[in-house]
Amino acid sequence: MKNIIVYGSRFGQFYLEALKRMEGIKIVGLLAKGSDRSYECARYYNIPLYTSLDEVEERVDVACVAVKTGALGGEGANIAKQLLRKGINVLLEQPVHYKELGECYKIAQNQKVYFGVGNLYLNLPAVQNFIRNVHIVSKTEKIAYINVDLATQVSYPVISILGEVLQTLRPWENVGSICGHVPFQTETVKIGDIPISFRAHNEIEKENIDGFLHMLFRISVGFAGGQLTLFDPDGPVIWNPRIHFPDEKIIPGRLEFHSPLNMDEQNSFILYSSEKKQKMIFKDEWPCAIAKDIEKTVVEPTEPTIQYIQRILNNSHAWQLLMKGLGYPEIVSGSFYSYYPSEKLLRESTSLFEKNSALLGGMAVFNNMCLKTMYYYLQQNIKEVNKGYTSDELIERIGVKADFVPIIHRWLHVLNSNSYIRNEEKEYYFEKKMHYSELEKIWVDGKNVWENANLGTISTYEYFKNNALKLNYIMKGELNPTLLLFPEGQMYVADDLYSKTPISSYYNQMISDYVKSECELREGCRLLELGGGTASTAKPIIEKIKFLSVEEYFFSDISDFFVNRAKELFSGIRFIEYLKIDINNDFVSDKIKEDSVDIVIAVGVLNNAINIEVTLKNIKKVLKKDGKVIIVEAIGESVQMLISQAFMMQEPDDARAEKNETFLKLYQWHELFQKVGFAVEKSLPTIDSELCVYNQKVFVLSCQLEDKYSGSK
Repeated sequence: MKNIIVYGSRFGQFYLEALKRMEGIKIVGLLAKGSDRSYECARYYNIPLYTSLDEVEERVDVACVAVKTGALGGEGANIAKQLLRKGINVLLEQPVHYKELGECYKIAQNQKVYFGVGNLYLNLPAVQNFIRNVHIVSKTEKIAYINVDLATQVSYPVISILGEVLQTLRPWENVGSICGHVPFQTETVKIGDIPISFRAHNEIEKENIDGFLHMLFRISVGFAGGQLTLFDPDGPVIWNPRIHFPDEKIIPGRLEFHSPLNMDEQNSFILYSSEKKQKMIFKDEWPCAIAKDIEKTVVEPTEPTIQYIQRILNNSHAWQLLMKGLGYPEIVSGSFYSYYPSEKLLRESTSLFEKNSALLGGMAVFNNMCLKTMYYYLQQNIKEVNKGYTSDELIERIGVKADFVPIIHRWLHVLNSNSYIRNEEKEYYFEKKMHYSELEKIWVDGKNVWENANLGTISTYEYFKNNALKLNYIMKGELNPTLLLFPEGQMYVADDLYSKTPISSYYNQMISDYVKSECELREGCRLLELGGGTASTAKPIIEKIKFLSVEEYFFSDISDFFVNRAKELFSGIRFIEYLKIDINNDFVSDKIKEDSVDIVIAVGVLNNAINIEVTLKNIKKVLKKDGKVIIVEAIGESVQMLISQAFMMQEPDDARAEKNETFLKLYQWHELFQKVGFAVEKSLPTIDSELCVYNQKVFVLSCQLEDKYSGSK
């Protein structure tokens, strides 16, 4: 049990709220000047109120100092130095002048205690998502510019975020400032060759210093391919692809069916969305973010490296330079706040941005949970953080079954791509240790996200959760993952997974409508479904075509279990035939002859093929000259699959194996189709899929854009 005291009640009340929720600590008191607010805080949290440290009778292990520092004319840094000299660990709230920081770090090192700077904004999920996505794009594209709108009261955390984004804020070159008697003042600087424009609300209300804010901050990072924007510390985070006009030879009317790939992108894509009420941000988001800083001070505090200290000092120095350029804030009086209810505003947009913010935001959080799950299992047996480990060392420590070793390589690839770990000279580095209790909490808390975003049924969530918490046994070959998908031989989990998620419901509706329209044009239509599985796609199709002129519908799967179950489901349908087909082999037979099928349906099947090109050629062999094939596949690696169904799939031996991936990118599908002999006919954008129709023989490709979801670390 660690004893903690909080200095200051104004911002310290957020620290008290954070501490109240934490285990393994005791709040021994609030130290303040004795204002009415201080008495009220002490009474509410049922803790003693002191006006001097000498009054505190209990031992103090950690002090959270939420008092203004010398940079704002306060004594916070001096208090921190006194506490450090007494051998007490200290967390000092920002902003802090770099000279005061240096003195505090020096004392902490001499006294062998911990000193840290509190900065809740860096821990907010939206900010973390923004930083991670900047790093992802920066791996392949150079930052062209950064634009920042901010209130100068939060300029210190803004500089800290830029420090995380750029890794260094040196050299800092002041380009120019426009500072007049206006609410917003501008300053432009260059860091290296990157121009950064600051537009700062630099006013203070005489009677309400902290309350007169038109905004907190907004940061946009521009690249050659688009702009990534953090609209507010609590989100959303949005990616806007750069507007690129088509070739002058392309007629606008033709763009619907003959557009370049970049023009099929959504104009705005939400990477993180939070629709919390403001009161919940103050009640929950901020205390949770503060708790993360406190944990670094309380739970196994480690001495910061020289490089880390230098970066914090450099950030503080950059903050001083920014504020020097903007000048002192203008003191105003007579300002007022007016509440305007959003319900009065005209809201008529039906864009993807609006319709799917909850769904996409929920998917971002859920994918992040899956990434953290992989991170946990990879680092569970390492002894030191920030030490390099080879993939072979990590695999040996986990004790992975030989069949699953390629999956672990894919874990490493996707975690490195999403900046969870870093790879240097074939060694992987982990920044922090993660305990199993944290993993359990992630999956307990994640249920609310799943339900609020309507991502599927609870049985589907429990399926992913069971996989996540039992991966140790699965990876070692001690638990068959099939038992989790079919508990006690029951089908309800698989049925929900393949038919009751928003994406599966959407594309099953799209496919069944498309098949119906094709069958209406063909007399005696013959259909072949490959990998029919739970019949989640077959059911809506058959419901729509059962009274049409259908000659045969071949339901096939590699498993006798699924074929026999389909026989029970469709026992009353006259035109259904049942076949056992392995998509890795030639499936020409007495019933399926060459050039005999009107429509082939393959939903979530081809990426299970050992070699997709070979399977495509087999499909082409049985398809009529004017036939069509419907393919539904995820584009890019699916992090949900990597902690679940990946352990049930065969490893590929085509281009995917070389890249440690299960799924192909969209351009790779295009290349394969072209190679096999299918030409693009048209492209139809949909909610969060893309339906492409290919013609030779025509392909319909419905692609989940799962590789574009990302969450916050």
